[in-house]
Amino acid sequence: MDIIFATKNEGKMKEIREIMAGARFNVVSMEEADINIDVVEDGTTFEENAVKKAVEIAKISGKLTLADDSGLEIDFLGKEPGVDSANYMGRETPYVIRNTHILELMKDVPIERRAARFVCVIAAALPDGRVITTRETIEGIIAKEIKGDGGFGYDPILFVPEYGLTTAEMTAEVKNSISHRGKALRLMKKRLVMECASKRYTVISAVHLFLVRDDKVLLLRRFNTGYGDGNYSVVAGHIDGREDVFSAMIREAREEVGVDISRNDLKAVHCMHRQTESDERMDWFFMCDKWNGEVTNMEPDKCDELKWTDIGNLPDNMVDYVREAVNMYKEGIKFSVYGW
Repeated sequence: MDIIFATKNEGKMKEIREIMAGARFNVVSMEEADINIDVVEDGTTFEENAVKKAVEIAKISGKLTLADDSGLEIDFLGKEPGVDSANYMGRETPYVIRNTHILELMKDVPIERRAARFVCVIAAALPDGRVITTRETIEGIIAKEIKGDGGFGYDPILFVPEYGLTTAEMTAEVKNSISHRGKALRLMKKRLVMECASKRYTVISAVHLFLVRDDKVLLLRRFNTGYGDGNYSVVAGHIDGREDVFSAMIREAREEVGVDISRNDLKAVHCMHRQTESDERMDWFFMCDKWNGEVTNMEPDKCDELKWTDIGNLPDNMVDYVREAVNMYKEGIKFSVYGW
């Protein structure tokens, strides 16, 4: 099974692949999946940020997607820096300055009130819309001084009494064995193995609309989606849970181009069983030449141009399988396979 991990950090990917090895999971980074999008982490908890990243990337990829969020919690400081750990005192501020600042805030705090921990939450957005999370920690206390040259970030100030060391003083082997991310990821691996064992193979389904006017079809140029950007496609989207293909198509038409379509005016014209590099899909294509409302770009953050194009003269920069489906529609062919 292919899994996307919502990161562009190859160092992190190395650790992830090592932990996920042996479970028939092929884990790829966003870069390897050709997804180029930055998700704003504006949640108030590690769980909220991890879930948001996983869900947003899964919407683009249609695949099982993992994401993480981590940081340092200090009880005396009200769990700060917490979800703001990466931006605490400014993203460009050297960690030695951040760590010195924290020690200054904690200089008169007795040991029994210096509890702190590294936290990591892993979120998995599953193809059926469910989300599961795992959370693990390295428990310790804030040290009295900066100690250790290993690790990075806040490692030199988190002292782990069990080992008598800060995490910056630990060997890589010891630190990896107690790693908050490693523990959370290993737990997630177990959860996903159980999920796979209990589920039959699923095929992703999507709907596509040929909105036709005077022998011209409406095309949308993809923008900032992370997939096929700069190429033309048609109104399209994944089928959400508990809706049939007609309801999904009506919803997508309203969400993407602001028109209302009657179920009776939708004509199913083609079905494509498509194989990609990582999954299988059933793409349902509809034609409609009657609607209410004015065609409007409702998602300018995902589409930078609407264009009525002669159905017999499609542009070169068009999503390949959609072009093939248009050709099938013109020839009156109701079913095809693609990518096999």
